[in-house]
Amino acid sequence: MWNNKLVIFLPLTVMIVLFAFGYYSIMGADEVTNEDLDARTELYLDIDDTENRVTAGWNWETMPGDGVIGTDYIEIILYDEDNNPVGVDVNEAELQLLQGADEIYSIDEIKESTEGILFSFPNMMEDNLTYGNSGSINMTFDAEEDVAYGEVRYAHTWTHGSSLESGTLAPGDVSFSNGTQYWVLTRTSLETAGE
Repeated sequence: MWNNKLVIFLPLTVMIVLFAFGYYSIMGADEVTNEDLDARTELYLDIDDTENRVTAGWNWETMPGDGVIGTDYIEIILYDEDNNPVGVDVNEAELQLLQGADEIYSIDEIKESTEGILFSFPNMMEDNLTYGNSGSINMTFDAEEDVAYGEVRYAHTWTHGSSLESGTLAPGDVSFSNGTQYWVLTRTSLETAGE
């Protein structure tokens, strides 16, 4: 008789414990807003100066609870040993948005910024795909002089219809239209190499 009760109560107890753990995990999950997403965003920049190749990328560790909307921007600046921007001729450049390991969007249009080059891309959700939370940039270039290091600036916005009004994402110089809410992260290839 005891064996029959064990067969019934043991799986029932395991199911209750798993349900309680799952509920606690979901309800206790740390919800993040777009405003606080900068603390949960990975950003990197690598430069191969022997092949004149730049690789950059970003990834949000979590999705913001207040939705995904707006346009994001990435600026790449290359510097010489004296910390002056180096003029470059871009041979090839492609920005890819990723869902896991799959490419879901790509663009090869770049604009010249005040100091380097600038990419823009959408943030949105469409048909079970999230655009903007993860991506990479691959670029080859010819430089007028030797490149010592590079800097990547990533601006995230969450205002519909916003646009970048300044020609750069440099701190103190960046400006957007329509009272856009945004933050800017900056990393150098020296930081990436030192990690």
